[in-house]
Amino acid sequence: MDDLSAETSSFKTQPQGGKLALKKGMNKKPSKSLKPIKSRKPIKSRKPCKPCKCCKSWKRCKPCKPCPPLLGDTQGFNVSNQTKGITFTLTSVSGPAGNPPIGSILAPGGLFNFEVKTEAFETTRALVVYTGVANGAAFQLSFQLVNFGGVANEIESVRTTGPISTDVSTFPAGETPALIITDK
Repeated sequence: MDDLSAETSSFKTQPQGGKLALKKGMNKKPSKSLKPIKSRKPIKSRKPCKPCKCCKSWKRCKPCKPCPPLLGDTQGFNVSNQTKGITFTLTSVSGPAGNPPIGSILAPGGLFNFEVKTEAFETTRALVVYTGVANGAAFQLSFQLVNFGGVANEIESVRTTGPISTDVSTFPAGETPALIITDK
């Protein structure tokens, strides 16, 4: 036998008979600070906030802006994408308008409805800006939705830098005006 094996054989431990040995200072009973799970107070969870009325998002506790006003106090405007392959993304809306959320996509053949708030004896305007991509180049389409105190409404100041044509449909009084976007 060599010296290394002789030293290790002298330090063998005796088996404990299958029972765990307690170290010094350990009690057999659990401490009073550890309560059973059932007696612990439940963690109060926050009630979920209500979803945004216009976009149904649960991510915010405050509604996103702008949310649509009541339907009785607005005039409607439609935007129709009649192009074959150009998709538009709603970039911004400024003014008292209820609308799809910023970032909404108007696909070919799609239709969006905007509602502009009615103020008695006042003209209200909302500027709408879309971004489109055609032939790998981005372009903008902007227009104003005008509500003449609930008596009449128009779509005006239509501007674009892209390869599209726009047509503002004129309806009889009381009908919803529409901006129709087509390919050039």
